[in-house]
Amino acid sequence: MYVKLSDLPTHLSNAVKRSGHTRRDIELVPSETAHSPLSGKGIRGTMAAICLTTGQTEQRLGSWGGANAFTRNPVDHADSLEIPRDYAVYVGYEGGNLTGHGRLYVHPSNVSTLALPGSVELTEDERRSLYSLYARKGAYRAEFVRRATGGRVDYNHAHATFQRLARLGLVKVSKNGAMRITTDGKNAVQDCTYYY
Repeated sequence: MYVKLSDLPTHLSNAVKRSGHTRRDIELVPSETAHSPLSGKGIRGTMAAICLTTGQTEQRLGSWGGANAFTRNPVDHADSLEIPRDYAVYVGYEGGNLTGHGRLYVHPSNVSTLALPGSVELTEDERRSLYSLYARKGAYRAEFVRRATGGRVDYNHAHATFQRLARLGLVKVSKNGAMRITTDGKNAVQDCTYYY
């Protein structure tokens, strides 16, 4: 599920930002273990353990290019790390096109203390249109919306389907008519997998 950084407790959102996360929202994964970040050419992983009660943070940076035979960096060499109670682990990236992206792994016993989004009922055409907005780049969205809905929905901010998605807060429409998916919209398509 995705959560807006502004919806997280202040000390947690500040710790995530200090760790290098630059997006408006973050994927929140309830888990007892955190997986080390992938890395490769021009990319290095970053991990931060964050205490949910105090906000104290310990950050570690991986090696550029990933695991190195000459150093034992825990970020690069650990397959997974166990998350203690009252802790969260931020796993992110630096370099390449992944800079500022990451996930927040939270111990399952602490998930209920965080503000989590509710669910929204959508029609099949709305789900497929929203998924096309989520999964495709702008230039390809119109074709995929048409394919996914059998031609019933037109990729246009004035279409009734996209107007309803905007009213529900799942899509944001700019003044020039461009559409982007919101954090709530990402959560609404989490369980959707369409191949078309």
